[in-house]
Amino acid sequence: MTMIGSAVAIAISATAPAAAHPEDQAINRVYAAIADAKARGDGAAVADAFAPEALVIDARPGGVSSPAEMRANYAAM
Repeated sequence: MTMIGSAVAIAISATAPAAAHPEDQAINRVYAAIADAKARGDGAAVADAFAPEALVIDARPGGVSSPAEMRANYAAM
């Protein structure tokens, strides 16, 4: 392959969309549920958007929590 051919192949491959991950739709449903609950000011529903066995990592200082712990914390608000 010539230098120009290689450059064209690289340019074409760089513009191709990335393949979707099989879990993208599930992740998008979680984000949508969180956004909806947040818009309603429903902290319990934010926690309920996560699977019970999930670990929730908050960007704020502190440790990892479960959705049940998150729900209890939000209930106090």
